[in-house]
Amino acid sequence: MKNIDHAPKFIKLTLWGINSRASAMSFLVLSLVLAVGAAFLSETFIAILFAMAAAFYFVGMRWVDKNANWD
Repeated sequence: MKNIDHAPKFIKLTLWGINSRASAMSFLVLSLVLAVGAAFLSETFIAILFAMAAAFYFVGMRWVDKNANWD
């Protein structure tokens, strides 16, 4: 990923080590699946954490789509 030097710190942290949109999308989907699974098992706190992770991946991907580019 290029041109992420001017990104906010939480975007850099969210996408740390992720180089492509496909890998970011797979982490987003995995987080959503784990959130649903945790909710199904009545693990509310864990479900909320995974849902928040999915939201951060989504926001990070949107930021890169609008302000930078994927390689």
